[in-house]
Amino acid sequence: MIREDASLTWTVTSGGTPGTRNLVFEGLWLGIRHAAAEEGTEPPQAKLILAGVWDRVVIRHCTLDPGGQRASELNGEPRWVPYVQLEVHGHVEELIIESSITGPIVEHPNDPGPGTIGKLIIRDSIVSAIYQGSNIAIDTIIASVHIERSTILGTVTVNRLYASDSLFTGAGTVTDLQNGCFRFSAGVDGEWPHPFESHLYPTIPPAWIASTRFGDPDYARLTEMTPDEILRGGENHCTIGAFNHLIDPIRRDDFVGKFEEFVPFGLIPQLDIEN
Repeated sequence: MIREDASLTWTVTSGGTPGTRNLVFEGLWLGIRHAAAEEGTEPPQAKLILAGVWDRVVIRHCTLDPGGQRASELNGEPRWVPYVQLEVHGHVEELIIESSITGPIVEHPNDPGPGTIGKLIIRDSIVSAIYQGSNIAIDTIIASVHIERSTILGTVTVNRLYASDSLFTGAGTVTDLQNGCFRFSAGVDGEWPHPFESHLYPTIPPAWIASTRFGDPDYARLTEMTPDEILRGGENHCTIGAFNHLIDPIRRDDFVGKFEEFVPFGLIPQLDIEN
């Protein structure tokens, strides 16, 4: 779904009685085509706004365009794609994001009252900060955030964090360090709740990620320069991050084993296999 009019927002307001206020987005791509992007100047942000009170909102197999720089330039200047920010203006008791790509996820901080999320669940997804300026990927106040097998390109500010098999390229600010966990994950040095079989680094070098430009075929994929503890650091001994479900290391080891078993005697195999 591409919006080309003057409005840069989609606003969805809840209705109904408690227990029936549910919303599901499935199989959608939300993006903005804006004149500023064609002129080469920085376009304004777009928003998907959740207003009112929701019992559950599910975003599954969707893309909320994280924006970025286009492959082509205009008069030698970069051409930008507007990003779509998911913004909560009311209250969402449970927000679930599955197998999706999104821009920043934030709670609206202004009057008449701040937006709030009770529980945020992210699975098998990529959440990206904007292409320049702010590096915020997730910003919540009271939410209990559960992240599984996902890649977070940017910083996170949360109250309580439960992370498993996930990669964080930015710093994390977690208010409640007495609860939660940071298991089989990787991120930047800092205070994470109860790290277990996890790996922390001063920074996540750009060389470890093949591309952070949305639209590239290797977007958010890890390169062979990535340390083995990340490439095989998941609970299932596979890649930490959004591509954990592909079980690439297991498939690669199986292929190499079969290749060595059946290769003609005297030949030395030389393999060039991308992760």
